[in-house]
Amino acid sequence: MSLLSLLGEKFEFNCQDCVCQEDSFGIVCKEKICPEVKTEVLCTLDGFYPVTQIDPNNHCCKETVCICDNRLCPEVFPECEIGYEVVSEYVNGSCCPQYKCVCNSNLCVMAFPTCQTGYEVVGEYVKGQCCPYYKCACNLKLCPTVQLDCMIGYEVVSEHVEESCCPHNKCVCNVSLCPKPLLKCQIGYEVVSEYVDGQCCPSYNCVCNVSLCPKPVPICDVGYEVVGEYVDGHCCPNYNCVCNMKLCPTIVLDCMIGYEVVSEHVQGSCCPHKICVCNVSQCPKPLAKCDTGYEVVGEYVDGHCCPSYNCVCNSSLCTNTLPKCDLGSEVVAEYIDGYCCPHFKCAPKKVCVYGNAEYQLGSPVYSDPGSCQICVCSEDSTNNNVLNISCHPLPCSVHCPDGYKLRNDPGQCCGVCEQTHCVMKNGNSTELLEPGETRPLNDNCTLYSCTMEDNQIIQFIHKIACPPYFEEDCEPGTIHLEPNGCCKICIPRNQSCKLQKYNDYLSYQNCKTRTTVELFRCQGSCEAYSMYPHLSRHVIRKCSCCVESKTKQKTAHMDCTDGNSINFKYIDVDECQCLETSCNDEE
Repeated sequence: MSLLSLLGEKFEFNCQDCVCQEDSFGIVCKEKICPEVKTEVLCTLDGFYPVTQIDPNNHCCKETVCICDNRLCPEVFPECEIGYEVVSEYVNGSCCPQYKCVCNSNLCVMAFPTCQTGYEVVGEYVKGQCCPYYKCACNLKLCPTVQLDCMIGYEVVSEHVEESCCPHNKCVCNVSLCPKPLLKCQIGYEVVSEYVDGQCCPSYNCVCNVSLCPKPVPICDVGYEVVGEYVDGHCCPNYNCVCNMKLCPTIVLDCMIGYEVVSEHVQGSCCPHKICVCNVSQCPKPLAKCDTGYEVVGEYVDGHCCPSYNCVCNSSLCTNTLPKCDLGSEVVAEYIDGYCCPHFKCAPKKVCVYGNAEYQLGSPVYSDPGSCQICVCSEDSTNNNVLNISCHPLPCSVHCPDGYKLRNDPGQCCGVCEQTHCVMKNGNSTELLEPGETRPLNDNCTLYSCTMEDNQIIQFIHKIACPPYFEEDCEPGTIHLEPNGCCKICIPRNQSCKLQKYNDYLSYQNCKTRTTVELFRCQGSCEAYSMYPHLSRHVIRKCSCCVESKTKQKTAHMDCTDGNSINFKYIDVDECQCLETSCNDEE
């Protein structure tokens, strides 16, 4: 027998647990472990004996069970009375039957008496006996039929004659034969009948009878009373517990001064819970009279509701009438012992005053630009508490950097620096260029030019961009500078575009080659450069790529995870070449 299984799959074979190994593609099996079979099993019920057999739920293992054999059952039959027979029955889970006496009327002996007209033979059964006792019983159905036409509600009543079975019939009113009332009354109403002379059957009406109403009167908590509410069209009232505070017990609390009795209502309760709560409005009014600026403040002591009062200064209660001070002065508050409110007056500020402005110590003071002097608010040399404005001539220490010269303008105290040349840093030295002049740096890769545009000198820096250069990619002894003296070039080593072989796996959807496949790719350098010719504003570029010039279709064998295998066709590189492409040349 051959077995096909997925890698890692577990299965059962020939009572063995097997698994398909992922690493070796082989199947490893181990014997199933069965539970120990107990051979000494005690069968407690009659008719059962122990048997060891194959487990129906696990055909690889055995089990010991109790099997029924009727031949092992004891035969114990009860003694039955006349009319009874012995019957066996089986109880669920038992092997042997149970015997009992069951009545069979076919086994009874029938002895019928001779009866008179109107009588019939009737079998009467006595409790605990199977066979009946037969006697003559009157059966009015056997009597001659007498037809009487009675009105509604009347019935034919038979008057029995002594020692006779068949009666004498007459019409007698029987209200129970009257049509049942069709009225459906609501709760609390009852159907009342009304009789009319000469008629047997009454007429019916719904009449309220409160005694018929349900009596689930609720039991109410303290303070609540039961109130019945009647609704129009209904006989029975609706009972509810309604709060009546007059029914609440009277509780007298003795509270301290300042406290008052407050009733606190608890949710779900009718009667309030009374507590002593502090109410400051009940406290005696303060008798203290305070001066201006002071206020009466109460101080509270733990355990007391009413405070003790004192006069405490509160400056917010003062009437602040501030004087209007001149420039250079400010309002100052003066506090006097024993008084809460301050006394306000104007005091000189430590500032300089000039025009309509105040100046702090050390601040420059505005002066006429034409005066060519600098003024500062400073301290008086004789009195440090007094500030004066001191002025001195404006110093002119204008120093113009390289490429600039000093120019005097009318209306200004000092001249201004005006640019005349462009400044070029060449190593550790500084060179000046006149407008229209161009000069290279010592590295030959940077050009400085100076121009005059709209009466403003502008300096331009031109840097030559060299193509990528790696000395290890050059043939030895071929490194040299380009004619511009800036960029290095050389003859490159032989690493040109060519066909290169490599190995790798091929895969497609759920299929893959068993081993690596020999593949080919294009790899190597092609001619490419980017250069900025001397004093040119255009970059010259050349770009080329190492691409395939010829391909070939090949086939590879692949194994799939579903057990199948396929021959997969793919495209591989056969020849390579350098293909020139656009470099997106820009101005």
